[in-house]
Amino acid sequence: MNTHSHKAQDSFPEELKEKQKRAFKLINNNPKLAKSLLQENLEWCLKNNHTKRTIQSYRYLSYCEKRLGNYPQSLKHLFDALRESEKVKDTQLISVAYTDIATIMRFQKNYTASLSYYDKAIDLNIAIQDSLNLALNNEMKGTVYSKMNEHEVSLNCYKKAETLFKKLNKPRGLLRVRLSRAKVLTDLGQYDESLNLYYEDLALVKEQNNERYLVSCYGNMAKNYSEKKQYEKAISYLDSAIYLSSKNGYTERLSANLLERSDVYKQMKLYSKALEDYKAYKSTYDSVFNNKNEQKIAELLLQHEYEQKRVKDNLVFQMEKTVLQNHVEAEKTKKNLFLVIIILILLGISILALYFRNILRLNREQLKKEELERDLFNERLESLTLQLNLLKSDNEMRREFKQKLLGKIKILKEETNSKNLNDISSLITDLQTQIHTEQRLDKKNKLILESSPDSFESKLISLFPTLTVSEIEICKLIKMNLSTKEIMNVQDSTLASVKSSRYRIRKKMNIPQGEEIEKFLKTFGK
Repeated sequence: MNTHSHKAQDSFPEELKEKQKRAFKLINNNPKLAKSLLQENLEWCLKNNHTKRTIQSYRYLSYCEKRLGNYPQSLKHLFDALRESEKVKDTQLISVAYTDIATIMRFQKNYTASLSYYDKAIDLNIAIQDSLNLALNNEMKGTVYSKMNEHEVSLNCYKKAETLFKKLNKPRGLLRVRLSRAKVLTDLGQYDESLNLYYEDLALVKEQNNERYLVSCYGNMAKNYSEKKQYEKAISYLDSAIYLSSKNGYTERLSANLLERSDVYKQMKLYSKALEDYKAYKSTYDSVFNNKNEQKIAELLLQHEYEQKRVKDNLVFQMEKTVLQNHVEAEKTKKNLFLVIIILILLGISILALYFRNILRLNREQLKKEELERDLFNERLESLTLQLNLLKSDNEMRREFKQKLLGKIKILKEETNSKNLNDISSLITDLQTQIHTEQRLDKKNKLILESSPDSFESKLISLFPTLTVSEIEICKLIKMNLSTKEIMNVQDSTLASVKSSRYRIRKKMNIPQGEEIEKFLKTFGK
């Protein structure tokens, strides 16, 4: 790691040192006061050319703005810190700036840019063997992948971070990773396991007096209880999270918690409260995530890229100038000039030949890959079609059996006394209804298979490869306008089983909340 020092580096006043320490402690719980203290420090550092403290002031000011939800201003401070770090060629400070920029991109939901900056930071962490920041960056990458619903990749990142924190004996880092893992378990629907982790760590969070972690815990615990339909508990934890977020100015957390509480009230059919929270959420959300903020952030990114490009262009210009001087000297002799030209031509031809050879190789590999994927898709489609036809045949056999059984019962009815006559009549009615439903299913199923044998099923398989054969069959039944009870009869299943299958299908297809699954399926095939 390269370091750089200035004359003023040893002359930082004790009064300002104490202000900076106090500001750092206040960032989480009183970011506005911390910001005012840091502004004074920054003015002194810039005036006295105190580079190290200037970088610290920019970073801490960025944290304050982030806590207050002012992401464009937070990002501007970070680019200022990065520029100063690059001036002194301090690799560790550069990596920290990359990490902080990636975090702002994550809060603004620009996950691609966020992952790019985390990867830059990780490369520098590995180069300088900075295990602590390597653990932190893996932890935060896990958070990004979690928000992208890449849960397996997310858990893998958290595992790397947890291993490093254990090796470094960092209990706070381990606590954060555990809380993050608990959130992933919530997203995976493992609510009891998630709640167990939160309850185990809640006391430690309170002991550390970190109210931001506490807000996160309360919000995520509420989500678990909401999913378990324990709405009163969910509201209780959300009330606590909203109170702490409002008190400390955690705008982004406040927005998320208001929306969650609005959804819970809606589930409880308390619509006036739900509407009130939704309006508050919109107001808070628009203050953080709006076009103006996005435009400011985009401008800052472009400005940073422009500055980087300008530095590179200066380097290129210097290189071109050196090459030109060499050519002027080389022109003193024609023999050397001709030799250089011949070498350059041969080198250019060689590069072009290698380039086109590589392009052809890549094209061949791509064609082979596409052909293999197409073959695999066709095999899966054929396999699923065969299984669907087997289900259809099985349905026909069951229907024939029921028809024979119905005939026998009718004969028995004629021979039975009046005491059991009502029970037999009821059984006959149920069997007739079942047979009628299955006949109706067979006609529509046959019509779909004959009119477009690979339209509906192939689109489902292509777009949603995780669907099982049984789930595809239920999708067909839903598309035929069969009710849940009719599907239950056709599949010889329970009502709870059919509802559970419908829920899994919605999850796998990522159907928006509020949209009917029947309406969604009608958009596929004919």
